Amino acid sequence: MIPKSRLTYYPRNLIITRPEGLYLSGFTTDKKQQILDFTQRVSLFLEQHQLKIDGDIWELLWQDEVFTTEKELQVFEVMIPIKPVSH
Repeated sequence: MIPKSRLTYYPRNLIITRPEGLYLSGFTTDKKQQILDFTQRVSLFLEQHQLKIDGDIWELLWQDEVFTTEKELQVFEVMIPIKPVSH
């Protein structure tokens, strides 16, 4: 999140605002098995808590090519907008 005091440093058309709401969040790397495990854990959590995905999933890169040139070692935060399943 960019502090309001620094918003003027960036072109307005390049700033994306994440919608307010409830998000399920977790971390993963770009390794295929970790992504599969993460997806299974999220699916199970949603089912157990009677939740469903409610919008676009956000992915934030916490470690980029400055930290490692190995893509599989980069760490991502995945934020999934959720809401209760309607009965």
